[in-house]
Amino acid sequence: MNIGDKIFIKTQGNEARYSGSKIIEGNIISIGRKYVTIEFGYRKMQFNIDSREQKTDYCKDFVFYNTKEEILEEIEINNLYAQIKQAFSGYINNNKYSIEELRSVRALLK
Repeated sequence: MNIGDKIFIKTQGNEARYSGSKIIEGNIISIGRKYVTIEFGYRKMQFNIDSREQKTDYCKDFVFYNTKEEILEEIEINNLYAQIKQAFSGYINNNKYSIEELRSVRALLK
């Protein structure tokens, strides 16, 4: 991580709730011992280097990533988990899958 590097920021929390989930491109303008300052749009914001989250006492609305692919992969992982959870949740799905299908899923997860 160096000054001038391109960084990608994902909205979360209240920012994502009210403005929608977005991926924003920014640039590193300073690097400290604990925090990095990133400029995106008209904003300059500090982020914790270890957690990658916005430095704030309130809701952390922004998280930074080194590449856009990292964000897209995280979104895909969350979507896949949600789809798998939904497929196996609730009493309505108890007889949806055969015993062979369930055994193969269990074997895959081991």
